[in-house]
Amino acid sequence: MLVREKRGKSLSVTFVDPVPLESRNTSSTFLKNSPAPDKQPAWKNYRFQHIMRQRCRLICSRSSLYVYVTVIALFTLCNILAIILISRSSKQNDHPIAKINAEEPLFPLQDGGLLIGNLLSSFVFNFNQSSSRTDSKRTYIIHDSVVVGNAYGSYGKSQVTLATQCSVDRLHMLFELADIWRAPMSVAVFVPGVDFYIAKVYIAYLRLCSQVIRTNATFHFLYHRDMAPSDSYSSEHAHDHQAVPSCARSSEALPLLLRYRTSSFRRWWQQALHPQNHLRNVARRGVKTPYHFLTDIDILPIAGLAHQLDVFLSTSSKGKSCPKCVFVVPTYEMPEQLPVPRSKDELLERIRRKQSRPFHAKVFIHNQFATNHSLWEKIPYSKQLEAAYKISNYEFFYEPFYVARANVPLYDERFIGYGFTRNTQVFEMHLAGFELWVLNPAFAIHRGVQNKRGRGAWRERQNIINRKQFIRFKNEMAIKYRSRTKGRS
Repeated sequence: MLVREKRGKSLSVTFVDPVPLESRNTSSTFLKNSPAPDKQPAWKNYRFQHIMRQRCRLICSRSSLYVYVTVIALFTLCNILAIILISRSSKQNDHPIAKINAEEPLFPLQDGGLLIGNLLSSFVFNFNQSSSRTDSKRTYIIHDSVVVGNAYGSYGKSQVTLATQCSVDRLHMLFELADIWRAPMSVAVFVPGVDFYIAKVYIAYLRLCSQVIRTNATFHFLYHRDMAPSDSYSSEHAHDHQAVPSCARSSEALPLLLRYRTSSFRRWWQQALHPQNHLRNVARRGVKTPYHFLTDIDILPIAGLAHQLDVFLSTSSKGKSCPKCVFVVPTYEMPEQLPVPRSKDELLERIRRKQSRPFHAKVFIHNQFATNHSLWEKIPYSKQLEAAYKISNYEFFYEPFYVARANVPLYDERFIGYGFTRNTQVFEMHLAGFELWVLNPAFAIHRGVQNKRGRGAWRERQNIINRKQFIRFKNEMAIKYRSRTKGRS
């Protein structure tokens, strides 16, 4: 600061610093380390401030960018998760083949549901106690053809009927099976107690929602004498019983109906044995064509197999003139979410990718081992169905899915539950001199990969019981086919 001081006639000029020395450069740590203002050029102060402003702007812009990128990433992730959830939901709720029959709308409700009363009045239900029959031990009651397909008895040139069996809680699998097969079907259902009512309602629902079921499927009922059929629902869920979902929501219908099971019935069900062989024989008895293809309901044949079999069985020499020829359909297993392969080439590609393997390959290899899947996989594709090779390495425990005439032995009904049910029938076929031929390029798929962890201890308990029965069965077969077994030895 410039100070003028007048002393008499003279004028003196001095410079005074307005900032005391003791308080100078104490405003910040940074300024303490900076040179004094009177020693620092002005252009350096300006440059320093400019640099600091640029750094602040850069830091702020980077922070804003990070926040922006994070928000965009989270938004994208949420969208992806939403798409996955929606696609899964649509797969579960929208069955690909469930179609509403326009000719029989059955007065749908406002939410698209269908009244159970209207469902039950939409078809003829042939259930009469006087027309029932029993098994040889009078343990099970059987009602044949309680619901008849519209084309029943007029199958024309059809040579083969798919015969299958199940309990009520697996009836929903018939949607896909019937749509793939598209030919005559004979279905035996285990209907003890309230499952009788559930089966009746759900079969009406199946017929409404699937034209191929309505045309081709005939149903037979079987129940235990100690658990007579109940034609009513549980009062525990009386508020739910009035309607079932529309055909577009077919995956929801059976779970809703299964809630009609009472707690006492569930306890009985957990201890009950599934009469597989009784049901297989009932399904076979309902066949009205020269041949039957007997499977479990979770086995899906390749699309078009029924037509290929019709041609093969009516034109090939083995189909026409070999009464003791049985035709094996190679069976594979694959994850449930994958679609059924449409050709042998597509199946082989799945095998190369480790997405498919022979049925029961890891659980019990002897189950399908004699089919020799590795040999079948090497045989070139053929446009026409053919009997590719004869099974020459039969061993006990072999239980293929096959096409045969009605002259093959019935399933032994002493084996109830799981264990020794199908392999004992194939064993008797072998003793009786039947020939097993493997078909090409036909195949079937089991939905779901089998593993030992998924098999409950209850199956092993039933196996032990049936193993004791097998000893007696084997002795009886040795006596029945004594001359043939001596010739082989």
